[in-house]
Amino acid sequence: MKKRLLSCLAFSLALVANSQIELFKDINPGNSDSGPNYAYVTNDGKKVYFQASNGTDGSELWVSDGTVDGTKQIINLDGTSDNSYPRAFVEYNNTMYFYNYGVKEMWKTDGTTNGTEIANELADQYFEDSVVLNNKLYFLDKNVGDTNYNILQFDGTTVSTTGYDNSNGTMYVSDMFVFDNKIFCYGRGLPSTGTDEIGYELYVFDPSATDSEKYSLFKEFNTGVSSGYVGDFCELNGKMYFRAYNSDNGDDVLWESDGTAANTTKVTAIENYNIKGDVYAWNNGIYFLADDSTSIENIFVYYPTTGNVTQLTWFTEDHNARHYIEVGNYLYYRGQNEESRAISSSDYRLYRIDGADGTTIELVDTSNTVDIDWLVKVTDPSDNDIILMRGDDDGDVNITGTELYWLNPADITYSEVLSIAKPLSELARVYPNPTTDYLMVPNKLMNASYIIYDITGKVAQQGVIETERVDLNLNQGMYLFEVTLDSGIYTHKLLVK
Repeated sequence: MKKRLLSCLAFSLALVANSQIELFKDINPGNSDSGPNYAYVTNDGKKVYFQASNGTDGSELWVSDGTVDGTKQIINLDGTSDNSYPRAFVEYNNTMYFYNYGVKEMWKTDGTTNGTEIANELADQYFEDSVVLNNKLYFLDKNVGDTNYNILQFDGTTVSTTGYDNSNGTMYVSDMFVFDNKIFCYGRGLPSTGTDEIGYELYVFDPSATDSEKYSLFKEFNTGVSSGYVGDFCELNGKMYFRAYNSDNGDDVLWESDGTAANTTKVTAIENYNIKGDVYAWNNGIYFLADDSTSIENIFVYYPTTGNVTQLTWFTEDHNARHYIEVGNYLYYRGQNEESRAISSSDYRLYRIDGADGTTIELVDTSNTVDIDWLVKVTDPSDNDIILMRGDDDGDVNITGTELYWLNPADITYSEVLSIAKPLSELARVYPNPTTDYLMVPNKLMNASYIIYDITGKVAQQGVIETERVDLNLNQGMYLFEVTLDSGIYTHKLLVK
């Protein structure tokens, strides 16, 4: 596969490559949106359920097996052009349950029209967050008019309470995560006084405990009635990691736990990093989005076995990495760059991290101009792992609208490897900028080699820094000044007038 080095600080290089991210199915033909949403992949990875509109029936129940012919509407749930908005998919006991928002009822399907019906065993329930523990489905009670969001359990036949006595107040739980045979969650619980003494914090729900001890405060991150945010849970090598409030500076930082409150601690190696997005465990590392030294959101990785932290991207505008999925030896995600943000603040592209070293990041399909939303991995009938995604074609002319796009990772023939170069501003001050015919550099850069690239990636000047003044022989325009030191490669945008 052909790859090309791309500096995150530099300009878009003029590249010629065939598009690899392509329209998969134009569900709502023409430039109208089908709006595929709430994608849920079955446990075997061979089907994805989602809602979409063909332009006639409203937003209804769809399924895909990773082939165009196998991507179809299962049923028009209400038989009219109104939207049913099926959502909250969850597979349990080999049955796919979902919430029919149009009629405010839980339904179930086997993937066929005749096999799609009201789930009477879940009558009067509505939930969007659920986990399976010890063969039981635990979910948040979101009945119409009920704002308590208590945890209920379902055994495939009957819904029952979990024994928690909430007579003194509400449970209000979100972000459930199973670890150590318990359910950890962001929630609250009023004490026996019936008054607020603590805010929303990290709680634990233990189904095996006595009723009075089933639901309890696990750790308080922000003392008093103020809440300490908790979320983005993941597990790596027998430890639970999550993002939570740091009372020392008010930021969200990474915490580690073995399942006991006594051994739930801040990861000191990154306690000064303000985490801003998804936390994901992969390849023996914890990947996370956080503010860098210039308050720009970039990707970092933390390795618990060594305690090392490495910054992987050096974008000059927020990268906003989201929706990680593992395909083969790569970790794919959607993220932003300077070019996509210039189109729209909500414009995303497809990236992937190479599992060979866990740090090399590539921009997939450099010719792509599709704004990517969610992405999922589906194994098609030929056992090929493909990526389905919601995409919106960019540009002055709207051709397809928001539709279902795809990528076959096996067909990737061209990508750009993001440079590991660091901003030179982190090490030294270089001036003037803009300039005309020279640069002033500090003594610490003496004897370092340098290369100046033009906007096409061509070398415009190179040499070794021998004095604090570097004379330039460049035409007017934008350039990238790159310096190589023992500590790494550093880059600096340069404008010549």
